[in-house]
Amino acid sequence: VDGLAFAEKALAAAPPPVNAPEWLYLKANCERQLLKNEQAVQTYAGLLKARPASSFSDKARYELALTFYRMGDYSNAVVEAAKVKFVDSRRKDVYWLLAEAHSALKNADSAIQYYRLITMDYPDSDVACDATYRLAHYLQQKGELKEAARYYAMVESRFPSNKLAPTALFAAASCNSRLGATEDAVRDWTSMVLKYPADPLAEQACYQKA
Repeated sequence: VDGLAFAEKALAAAPPPVNAPEWLYLKANCERQLLKNEQAVQTYAGLLKARPASSFSDKARYELALTFYRMGDYSNAVVEAAKVKFVDSRRKDVYWLLAEAHSALKNADSAIQYYRLITMDYPDSDVACDATYRLAHYLQQKGELKEAARYYAMVESRFPSNKLAPTALFAAASCNSRLGATEDAVRDWTSMVLKYPADPLAEQACYQKA
């Protein structure tokens, strides 16, 4: 709240401050964090229009995309996120936002593209497990069962302590079973029972294995 008040006071000065873009960025950031989404959108848009090539432009555009996503405006979230040119580890955040926004829009192929990029380029990131699982789920829905099984198995092998691991291993077995790869299915169900005996799916895995 104090930051927003300081920014508004600075921007109201006459003549306008030389560092107005910095104050605009601070104002928009404060508005976003205070959940004043409509105001934040207007301020970010004003900054990007006035200084499209400023040092704040990529961060402002990414945060604008986040604000659109929070508002449920997934189409504009995609439009703005696609323009962000982060080249460091923050690129992962852009991929995740694009994947989630496309997922919300039911754009399966585009969601798959960005989830896959995360698994490839940021395999140890904080969203890698979720991205890999969601990638596998979409591939399963599309009937690409062999690849889906591979990514489900990857969830368990890379993140064995994650809550998604037993479910992913069970899903990998199910995909292999539907493919007629019985030995692989039995292997995965067996592994699931041995590694996660307390999981609610363990009993069903025993049944499917039998």
